[in-house]
Amino acid sequence: MSTLRGKTLVMTGAMQDDFETPAASPAYQLAYYDEAFNSGEGLESDPEIRADVHNARDATDPAPALASPSGNVTVAADMNSMLFWMTLLYGAPATTGAEDPYSHVFASGKEELPSATLEVPMGEDRWKAVIGAKANSLSFNFDKEAGYKKMSLGMVAREVRDITGAGNSLFEGENPTIWTRAKAAATLATFAIDGVTVGRCVGGGFQYTNNLNAENFADGSEFPSDYFAGDPTCETTPRLRMAKTAAANAALNKFQGVKGAPFAASISLPISASRSLVINMPRCWGEKISPAVGGTGPVEFQGRIVAVQGPAAPAMTATLINEVAAL
Repeated sequence: MSTLRGKTLVMTGAMQDDFETPAASPAYQLAYYDEAFNSGEGLESDPEIRADVHNARDATDPAPALASPSGNVTVAADMNSMLFWMTLLYGAPATTGAEDPYSHVFASGKEELPSATLEVPMGEDRWKAVIGAKANSLSFNFDKEAGYKKMSLGMVAREVRDITGAGNSLFEGENPTIWTRAKAAATLATFAIDGVTVGRCVGGGFQYTNNLNAENFADGSEFPSDYFAGDPTCETTPRLRMAKTAAANAALNKFQGVKGAPFAASISLPISASRSLVINMPRCWGEKISPAVGGTGPVEFQGRIVAVQGPAAPAMTATLINEVAAL
């Protein structure tokens, strides 16, 4: 008997018009490394006192549960397909350009966020369909590594549906768009403070979270009615190696807590002038930190930088330059 392998189980996705209705077009093939979507439909206990039982201890039939679908997907930092995932995370971008390359500028803080349908084949005539998928978080590191840069998206959804039967795929008959791959090597990431690349940065992490909360209205359904976007959080945690000279350690002066002054920080993934991703955080605060000597080797410290909005700008913007005009 042959074993189902993940290598050919390509994900297909499309943006929905509303939270409840599955989408079928325009559809896109979405390359990924792994996914872990689950229905979140458990079995609730029902400790009813009744006559038709065998004994006084064993469980009785379960009761219906509220669904709380969630999951995650790991994708490459691919400049073309990231348009799909970043639209889910931040909402529609402001796009400029009459031809390749196009510039898409995403901004944090939007109150309304889109939903998508995602479908993964699970063998012959069987599919896992994620309805009302929303991106709750995006995280990645900017260490110098081999391979391609990977990003992890934390997701929520309305429903994870098991579909069976020939011809019953939600994307049956569709010809999904397949984008040209434009993956960023894991060596490309750079970190900057106030527009100056920090040469002694040895890596770190970035995380943006929408803090989506399920809304359960009295609508007769076991599935979430929608998700309310809470206050987003945006932070980065660079690891910096100290030098002997004071001038080389200027970055440490940014980590003074609320007593310090706000500064700008950015993370760049530049493949080329026409394929890149730059995350800008124009108003940041560095959490107070004191480096520690951990032994005889290099002295390093890891700081936490929090991005906040200003009077005329969001906490962060992400500029994606690629060959895709629009979804």
